[in-house]
Amino acid sequence: MKIPAALISAGVGAVFFAVASLFYYQPSFISDYGLDTILTNNQAKARAAVLRLLFNPASAEFGALRSVRADAAKFVCGNVNAKDKSGVYAGYRAFVYTVAIDFARIDDNEQIAQKHDAFKPCPLSAEEKLANSTFKAALDNEGEWRSDRPPAAWPVFPPDHPLSKPAQKRTTAQAMALAKEVEEHWAQFKAGNSKARPSPDDIREALRAQLAIDPKDEGFPQAWAAFVRLRKIERDVGA
Repeated sequence: MKIPAALISAGVGAVFFAVASLFYYQPSFISDYGLDTILTNNQAKARAAVLRLLFNPASAEFGALRSVRADAAKFVCGNVNAKDKSGVYAGYRAFVYTVAIDFARIDDNEQIAQKHDAFKPCPLSAEEKLANSTFKAALDNEGEWRSDRPPAAWPVFPPDHPLSKPAQKRTTAQAMALAKEVEEHWAQFKAGNSKARPSPDDIREALRAQLAIDPKDEGFPQAWAAFVRLRKIERDVGA
């Protein structure tokens, strides 16, 4: 009777040792995929942190969440739309969640969220910094952009530029439909069938809708082509 008990005890001990080893010694596959990805969900933590700041957390709608690693720190960036104190949706606002301190900052002047530390834009990863430096230079030669040659990523606009503002949450199909609507409106005006041109705000909203499409989306080449055409319309309307 003592031998089976000893075997059971040894087996239980082996299980605890294996579990302890998993936490204190991280195999390469855990390091590669990120321990936090396996054991926790940083994007869920980011949502919870944002909700804690909102006046009306039950009304929150999230969009464009993405995880960012910059200078050895981890962040979750995205947009949130929520009702203000009067019960009206105020539009999407950018937010940045810092994983290490479990704290979020929203680009908001106490309209949808209580007062908190000043907002800072989402940091850039090393890859994004490289891509941004390339595209900031490319913005100076925007006239050379070709609709049939989509880049690896969207161009980056300065923080104070109208196109850097968060876009309303849409599907790829909805974003493309909005671009088509603006283009058809412009075509009708040029043909003399309409006296009204598309407004700058309508054009920029369509542009922001394209910018919100993930470059990995299969619709990105079409979105890029629409973006180039819309930018030309924007210049022509402003001329």
